[in-house]
Amino acid sequence: MRTYALIGNPNCGKTTLFNELTGTSQHVGNWPGVTVEKKVGHLKHEYGDADIVDLPGIYSLTSYSIEERVSRAFIIDERPDVVIDIVEATNIERNLFLMCQIAELGVPLVVAVNMMDEAEKAGDKIDCKALSEHIGIPVMPITAVTGEGVIELMHTVGMHKLMKEVSHEADSPFHEGEDEHGHGFQDSEDPLRHRLEHHTDVEGRTNALVAAYKYHNHYKGPETFQPTGDHPLTEEQETDNANRRYAFIKKVINASVEKGHAVNEVNRSDRADKIFTNRFLGIPLFLLIMFFMFHCTFSDDFLGLSAFGIGPIPSPGVWLQGLAQSLVDIVTTALTPIFTPDTWVYGLVINGICGGVGAVVSFLPQICVLFFFLTLLEDVGYMARAAFIMDRFLRIFGLSGKSFVPMLMGFGCNVPAMMACRTMESENDRKITLFLVPFMSCGARAPIFLVFATAFFPDNADVIVFGLYILGIVLAIFTGWLLKTVFFKGKTTPLIIELPRYRAPRFKSLGLALWGTIKDYLQRAGTIIFVMSIAIWFLSNFGFGADGFGMVDIEDSLLSVAGAFIAPVFGPLGFGIWPAAVALITGFIAKESVIGTLGVLAGSNSDGGSGLSLSVLQGLGFTPAAGFSFMVFSLLYLPCLATVATLKRESNSWAWTIGQGCYALVVAWICSFIAYHLALVIGV
Repeated sequence: MRTYALIGNPNCGKTTLFNELTGTSQHVGNWPGVTVEKKVGHLKHEYGDADIVDLPGIYSLTSYSIEERVSRAFIIDERPDVVIDIVEATNIERNLFLMCQIAELGVPLVVAVNMMDEAEKAGDKIDCKALSEHIGIPVMPITAVTGEGVIELMHTVGMHKLMKEVSHEADSPFHEGEDEHGHGFQDSEDPLRHRLEHHTDVEGRTNALVAAYKYHNHYKGPETFQPTGDHPLTEEQETDNANRRYAFIKKVINASVEKGHAVNEVNRSDRADKIFTNRFLGIPLFLLIMFFMFHCTFSDDFLGLSAFGIGPIPSPGVWLQGLAQSLVDIVTTALTPIFTPDTWVYGLVINGICGGVGAVVSFLPQICVLFFFLTLLEDVGYMARAAFIMDRFLRIFGLSGKSFVPMLMGFGCNVPAMMACRTMESENDRKITLFLVPFMSCGARAPIFLVFATAFFPDNADVIVFGLYILGIVLAIFTGWLLKTVFFKGKTTPLIIELPRYRAPRFKSLGLALWGTIKDYLQRAGTIIFVMSIAIWFLSNFGFGADGFGMVDIEDSLLSVAGAFIAPVFGPLGFGIWPAAVALITGFIAKESVIGTLGVLAGSNSDGGSGLSLSVLQGLGFTPAAGFSFMVFSLLYLPCLATVATLKRESNSWAWTIGQGCYALVVAWICSFIAYHLALVIGV
């Protein structure tokens, strides 16, 4: 089986092309670092028969970051049949630097110039044929988001069997020979290397230094690969290599690219950034955007027309959630006559499975609405700005805006957010950020907020949920400051992040991202939540009664006994009731299990699944103040088991992992205590 590798700069559309080639629903983001590990897929039938690997987005093949090491090691050690370098058409000068480095390895290489549609809008004219002739490598124009030119690209890749293979002599990917510095290099007759070695235009070299500083000042400097030993090049040698590459790139661009002079996307992005990244307006606008997102997801009076005697009109999220709950009720009603009442099978299916799984699934539409807005903000290029504008504020507390990128990703899921911490150069900043990510409210916590906020605070559900997300951010920042002050004293790593151009949302990408969310949510509902619902139903209906072990009332069940033993810990928080204690315990397995458990217990304590309404929650023992406290505790206490395992793997420290869990429990208890008593004072 042939193997192709996709490589390119961040934001060049590489993952979009991967999705198009494989048909998989990979996550497509619009900030640097979204692709942390390589992803593997198989080409769709129309594109050929081969495996394709999506390598991390990088700027060069140095070895200063985890992404660069992953990409370099894969190309050298795994030896893909063809490397496809994705070059962004609107930023072709910078993108070609990576192409030069890959070509110097001598690997079979095809260049795909992506986003040709955006280049045309900007008035740029790229002669791919001329570009190919100058660099001696096939160059194909494509627009990955629409699929234009992709078939032609893959046909060229498939016909690329005659390209020279990588030499593996003496266990080295380099041919014998040395340059003037004594470093080995490949075949000097290679057309690209020949041009690089012999291009010595003084003006070009000077301009190349400026370009290298402009685009690569966040690196220690490009390096040349060495065949023997691990001795780094001197600064003079690195600068000379960068000069040669950029001078060559300038000559190639002058011969094959005609830049437009019309007002393009870059100019529009610059004008927009004067507002969205303004030092005074940036943070208020970020908070306003986040509030609007939650308002569209959770508000029961979306347009605020009830103040004028009209409505209320529910938000899209609330309306869709109501529809989903109706569908769950229809399914439950349809299944009820199939089973004989007052039997354990009836209770298991109707109260256990329908009650538990149905309680979680009914909130899927609102989760999708929330993820739609998060994905939209990524796709248009705003999320990178959020990290940028937060950098100045975070530095007050000794943190870097780079920490905010994984934290923002944590709104979706804490696991990939922790994996994204690998992109951080500072080990101290990386460990601190790993510690902070669990305070970000992941999508799995959202059903808890949805149930309690809409039940107890229907008129202010959006404000309550927005406040919880802000609380998580504030506590994360405070914790980061505490760690920086006590354990990790020293200078804060500067934030250097690429701000991609603002782009119109790509609805295909949004659809793929949402489908990934729906699929993951349903898989959890069909596996973890399904199994947990069955287990909770059995434990809540069986126990030791007067006649020995068997079916008993829920108050005498095994679950009730275990929950009653733990419940007093939560008494000062307002929810010292065993259903709450049990739900929190199951939430350690998966946060969705909290609502699934309460759904099972509510069904077991009634005549059927009627949803987790206000009356049902009150029947379980919750009050409005206790419900508010429960939401705060659910936000802050132990992360799920998968997150804990990821924290251990990424930190490589049990002490750091256990310390985070203990700290989270203490913070959750204190904050919930304050929230409960504050709610009592204001008369909630």
